[in-house]
Amino acid sequence: MEERKGFGTTFGFLMAAVGSAVGLGNIWGFPNKMGANGGFTFLVIYLILAALCGFIVMVGELALGRKTGRGVISTYKILTKRFKWLGWLGIIAPFLILSFYCALGGYCIKYVTVNLGNLFNAGFGTGGLGGAEVFGGLLTNQGESVIYGLIFVLITLLIVMCGVSNGIEKVCSVGMPALFILLVICIIRACTLGGNDFTVAVLQADGSTVQQVIHSSALDGLKYMFQPGYVTSTGYYEPAKALVDGAMVGAVAGVPVVKHGINGELRQKGKVAELACGYQGGSGALISMGALSMGLKEEELPDIIEQWRAASPHIVQFWWDMEKAAVDTVKTHEEHAAGRIRFQYYSGTLWMALPGGRKLAYLKPKLQPNRFGRMSLTFEGVGNAAGSGGWSRQETYGGKLSENATQGTARDILTEAMWRLEKAGFAIIAHVHDEVIIEASAGHHTVDEVCSIMAQNPDWCPDCPLAAAGYLAPDYYFKD
Repeated sequence: MEERKGFGTTFGFLMAAVGSAVGLGNIWGFPNKMGANGGFTFLVIYLILAALCGFIVMVGELALGRKTGRGVISTYKILTKRFKWLGWLGIIAPFLILSFYCALGGYCIKYVTVNLGNLFNAGFGTGGLGGAEVFGGLLTNQGESVIYGLIFVLITLLIVMCGVSNGIEKVCSVGMPALFILLVICIIRACTLGGNDFTVAVLQADGSTVQQVIHSSALDGLKYMFQPGYVTSTGYYEPAKALVDGAMVGAVAGVPVVKHGINGELRQKGKVAELACGYQGGSGALISMGALSMGLKEEELPDIIEQWRAASPHIVQFWWDMEKAAVDTVKTHEEHAAGRIRFQYYSGTLWMALPGGRKLAYLKPKLQPNRFGRMSLTFEGVGNAAGSGGWSRQETYGGKLSENATQGTARDILTEAMWRLEKAGFAIIAHVHDEVIIEASAGHHTVDEVCSIMAQNPDWCPDCPLAAAGYLAPDYYFKD
C-alpha cells in the first residue's frame, strides 16, 4: 500500500488548521454578534468556551489521528465498536458544512467579480446597486447562484486533487498569511478613518427628549468592541431605554413625534425614509423624495438604507418572498404564495390575489434580463419610467410587488370603512389616500365616532392592527 503523504512542515499544518477554524463568519459575522451581545463580556465568554471545548476537541482529534493513522470512521472502530457511529458524525458534519460553504463561497466569488467590475468601470460591476440589492439579486437568480457555487466547488476540487502537501498545505501557506496582511490593512484603514458628528434625540425618563451631539471616531469602534457595557450604556449600538408611563421604550423608537407639535419636524423625515426604504428603494428614491434638501449628504444615503434594512429584516424577507412567489408562478403556471398574498397564472396574465379577494393583473408576464444583467419579471402596462403614455414593457421586483400589495390592501380596508361610515349616516364628500373628508353639522357627530368606525376590522383581516385619528376643521383644513 502506498504511504499516504501528510503535511511537509509544521507551518503548513498550522496554517491549514487556522484556515479550517477561521471562517467567513469569524471575519464579518463575529464582530457584529459580539457588539450586539455585550461587547467585551461576550468575547471573554467566547474565549473561555473556545479553550474548554474547542481546544480540547481539536487536541483529542489530533491525538487519535496520530495514534491510529486512520480515517475518522476506522479510528473510532479501533477504539470501540460501540461508538463507531461517532466516526460517521465526523463525515456527516463536514459534508453539511461544505454544502453551506459552497453557496457562501459562490457569493464571495460573485462579490469579487462585481468589485473588479467597479474597479475597472466594467459592465459586470454593481451598476450603482447597494450590497443588499446585489445579494438580493443573486438570491433570486438561481442560475447565477449555481454557476458561482460550482466555480467554488471546482476550485476546491482542484486544490484537494493536488494532495495534502502539494495542494492544501501550499494554498494555506500562502492564502492565510495573505488574509492576515489584508486584515491588518483593513484595521489600519479603519483606525485612520475620520468620524462624523451627528445629533440624536435622547429619551429622558419623563418622556421628553434632549438633543445631544455624538462625536464618533475609530476609537468609538474599539470601545464598541472591547469596553464592557459601552453598547448598552451609551446607546451607540442599541438605543438607550427609559420607562415612560409604565412602558419601556427606546431612545429611537420612543421619541415623541406629534404632527404640528413636539418633534414635528422629524415626522416628514421619518415618513420619507419609510416610503423610500420600505419598498426596496435605493439612494435615488431618497433623493427624489427630498432627502438632500433635509440636510442629508448623498454619501450618507447608502448607510441609511443598509441600517434601515438591517432593522427591518421581516420586511426585507417579504420582498424576496414576494418576488420568488411571482417568478415561480410565471415559470410553472402554478399558484404560489408569500404570506397571505397569492399569485396565480391564467389567461396569459399573472394575478396577485389580495387578502380581501380582489386581484391585481400583470399582463403578459415574462422573465428577461434587466440592465444589470439579472433575470427580472416584466409585464405590459400603461406608461413608463420616462413618464410617457402608451403601452410598454415594465419591470417589477419584490419591493414594488410589496408596494402593490400594501396599497391594494389599504385601499380595500378604506373602502369597507367608507361603506360603514355611509351606513352610519356620515356624508363623505371626498377621500384622499388613506383619509376621508366628511361634512357634518356641528354637534351631531364626533371625531371619535368616525375613528371608531374606521378602526373596525374587515372580516377578511380580523387580526390586522388598525387605528384611526381625526381632525376637526371648523372652516377648512390645509393638507401639508
